[in-house]
Amino acid sequence: MIKNVKIANLLYILAFTLACIRGLIEFYLGKQLAFIIQSGGIIFCLALLVNYKYIFKLIGSTIYGLYIFLIVILGFISIMATVFINGNFGPNYIVLILFTIFLILFTKSAIHKNLIASKYVYRAALIVCFILSLVAIAQQLRMDFIEFPGHTADFGLIRPQSITGSFLHYPLIIAIITCVSLVRSIKKPGFFSVGIFVYFFIVLILTLSRSGMFIVFFVLIYYTIKKFNKSTLLFLVASVLVIFAFNIIFPVESAIIGNRIFGSTSINSEGNDSRYEVWQIGIKMLSVANLFFGTFFGLVTNSAPEQYSKGVVESGFLQQFLNIGLIATISYYGLLWRTNKLLAPEYKIILVACLLQSCIYQSIEVIPFLFLLLTLPIYTLKT
Repeated sequence: MIKNVKIANLLYILAFTLACIRGLIEFYLGKQLAFIIQSGGIIFCLALLVNYKYIFKLIGSTIYGLYIFLIVILGFISIMATVFINGNFGPNYIVLILFTIFLILFTKSAIHKNLIASKYVYRAALIVCFILSLVAIAQQLRMDFIEFPGHTADFGLIRPQSITGSFLHYPLIIAIITCVSLVRSIKKPGFFSVGIFVYFFIVLILTLSRSGMFIVFFVLIYYTIKKFNKSTLLFLVASVLVIFAFNIIFPVESAIIGNRIFGSTSINSEGNDSRYEVWQIGIKMLSVANLFFGTFFGLVTNSAPEQYSKGVVESGFLQQFLNIGLIATISYYGLLWRTNKLLAPEYKIILVACLLQSCIYQSIEVIPFLFLLLTLPIYTLKT
């Protein structure tokens, strides 16, 4: 275990960066190798910082161990059931589950040993996200720019992927860092902290991502109600004026953004119609057996081998239900929820928002989402 704080900071920052730049690696080395470098690089960097003696003790004597035991045992049973019913399973899903467990245990270990200086890694996280946003803005302005992997969707206003490898991944990164900057601006109001929040909030809105907006609006509404005072009222008035001005200056873009936001609750709106359909398909795939174990382990996921894939269900909870069964799914979310024990009280709402979002959208297999969410206690501690 490396105990030097400066080296620990650098290793964590490198892991954070790797979580956000798969598209850049993919551009040069291809998708499969990029995934290996990203996930393997993150694990390598963080594995050097883990106190394994503490982790083994944690697993052997706390609720962490019970959750992990249930996930692993029922996951193994799910693999056998899936092979028996479908003739095959998706091995990539094993990596995803183990990666999630590893991140949770790493964060617990890092916080216990107070090894990483949160103030510095938070600033580094801001720099990484700022670079991502600059690339995304260049893509949205349709500049003659490198065409990074990740499929840019065009609604008249481009949904950028930046260098993350997906236009679905980029807004999740921005959403979490926006929420962190929001809480920080509430804790320590100032021109710089508020400016950071406003910048990332605007950047997020421009991504047109409903999943990202869900997270940020959930946290924003929570704090608007909880902290309502004269300052909050002035902030809301200023926000309305800014929106009004933007609507006048950029009417076409405003209409596109408005349609995405206000259409998010409509089943018939673009994107939601297909999401509702796949939810119905996923529910029909459930069986009594899924109460105890999964029958589609690694097959109902974006990471499934193409020839064996049973599709996606656009819901993290439903996806886990089909892959590992209800008991293991509850254990999985219980393990994710344990992160709240490591968070300062004012940041816990971000965890709540992200977990709720994962039940509606399929984000629990997105590496940058998992990394930023599960190591949230590290870069928010004492910030």
